[in-house]
Amino acid sequence: MTQKQQVKEYLKTGRPLTSWEAIEKWHCTRLAAVIDKLKKEGMNIQSTMKKNYNTGKIYAEYICLDPVVNSNQVRLF
Repeated sequence: MTQKQQVKEYLKTGRPLTSWEAIEKWHCTRLAAVIDKLKKEGMNIQSTMKKNYNTGKIYAEYICLDPVVNSNQVRLF
């Protein structure tokens, strides 16, 4: 599975993703480029800028606005 496919499947679950998480999970060092490709393919992804208050660094968090709900998932609500 390519990094793009891994990122796409992960985002379709509705969980947010940062570049640091992508590096840890798949050794994906160019998450912004992958996100750009997915957006161009029609995936509805929102980017939110966040700040790490310990370091002062700014980073992006990505989330799919149209996640795919897995019927096998148990709802807690």
